[in-house]
Amino acid sequence: MTVFRKIAGTVGARLMNAMLSFAVLIIATRSLGAEGYGTVTMVVLGITIIQLVSNIIGGSALVFLVPREDVFRLFILSYVWAFIVAALGANLLAIFSLIPPEYRRDTLLLSLLASFNTVNLMILLGKEKIRTYNLLTILQVGLTLLSLVIFLGWQKHKHPDYYIYSLYAAYTVVYVAGMIAIRPHLMFSDLNELGKPLKKIMHFGGLMQLASIIQFFNYRLSYYLVERFFDKSMLGKYSVGVQLAEGMWIVAKSVALVQYARISNEPDNTGYAKRITLIFLKFTYLATAILLTILLIIPSQTFVLFFGSDFIHVKLVILSLSPGILCVAASQIISHYFSGIGKPQYNTMSSGVGFVVVLAAGLMLIPALGLVGAGLASSFSYLAILCYQLYWFGKISGASALEMLISLEDVRKIVAEIRGMLRSQD
Repeated sequence: MTVFRKIAGTVGARLMNAMLSFAVLIIATRSLGAEGYGTVTMVVLGITIIQLVSNIIGGSALVFLVPREDVFRLFILSYVWAFIVAALGANLLAIFSLIPPEYRRDTLLLSLLASFNTVNLMILLGKEKIRTYNLLTILQVGLTLLSLVIFLGWQKHKHPDYYIYSLYAAYTVVYVAGMIAIRPHLMFSDLNELGKPLKKIMHFGGLMQLASIIQFFNYRLSYYLVERFFDKSMLGKYSVGVQLAEGMWIVAKSVALVQYARISNEPDNTGYAKRITLIFLKFTYLATAILLTILLIIPSQTFVLFFGSDFIHVKLVILSLSPGILCVAASQIISHYFSGIGKPQYNTMSSGVGFVVVLAAGLMLIPALGLVGAGLASSFSYLAILCYQLYWFGKISGASALEMLISLEDVRKIVAEIRGMLRSQD
């Protein structure tokens, strides 16, 4: 399977996930309303925060380390760490009122399942089992949708609990399927040497996850500021716009996933890493610009038709986020270049720059401009991150500013590659 075929398969999987997630979003917003969906958003944020810490050992660092270390030891270390983090994290989030207190236990259990699933998926990705990875991600979203339809369809009173139940169902089934998929790669080994890969995974994973944790707050700090300055209803409205806008990253995330796995399995080949990154950078930016243009053409009333009258301002959120969405599409490719060559510290620094910008801009713009201010604050942050990353990408890879610009020749090459891929499937 060529690199572009893997990308096509991953884009197809993410497109399927996007459609299923869109259906989940429609059902949840229309059934629960802005306030109920705001509650769900806070629980999902809590699960995500716990996963970010859990991924220090069990996250994307595994993709880099699986081809280089004993997989069984990495698996054991990741699972033990996930259990510790979930137990501590859920209780700390409840104490600091970052999740609704009545959902403390659910946050703990769901974050544990989610972390186990991430470990399984990263092992598959490290082995370049991208098709299996894609199928499991589709299964998770599809089961969430099916469960949500069943739970909400049976009940007259629509409560956020039913969304939580659907997550339990999806995460559990995907966990079982994931364990079956990775079983051939788990060859039992001496646990007396369990500490051998620990130093590497803590160093590499720590740098990567520190970047991811800071980047998470770049993406989601505006959620907490909107909820603080306004209420859960306003948060529910804002989060819908954010999810729709971030859906335009479907190509960027698909390309970056294949790029990272490919570069990680080509150690010391710096020329290849630079070349493939420049190709993917241009392809991703163009594709995202096209998708974003299509989204912006959609009239505001269409969003009301899908999500209900509470969400009439969704279009304004998308407009304010649009410049940032394009920046992150390009940033995804550059950040996975740094991770793939074993230099995640540049992602950590860029995320730090973005955090300072989103915090300052958010505190100034959100109280004054509401939802639009939140979107603009995020866009400023994403632009700062991309500028920092492009500077260091040029320094490390030797790529000039001219090489990073999109030319007509680049467009022709990309189109020719896609046409060749399509013809080979006839």
